[in-house]
Amino acid sequence: MGLRHVTLGDIMRRNAQLFPDRIVIVCGLERISHRDYLKRAERLAAGLATQGVKPGDWVAVAARNCLEFADLYSATALIGPSCCQ
Repeated sequence: MGLRHVTLGDIMRRNAQLFPDRIVIVCGLERISHRDYLKRAERLAAGLATQGVKPGDWVAVAARNCLEFADLYSATALIGPSCCQ
């Protein structure tokens, strides 16, 4: 697989495997490891998929910078990019 075909989801999975306990996000007092962040994103991705979201769909959010925005961004990346389908 060339670098051109590496997705954000691939990077998240790789980091969770190689650095499971390393902190990836600091939001206020909350500290989240690569492992836990991948779990959060996978859980949200599964929920979005049950609501019919599929690769290539547009997902909109109106929010300030917050952990939930990062979760949504990563969850949609795990569902899959439209460019690589």
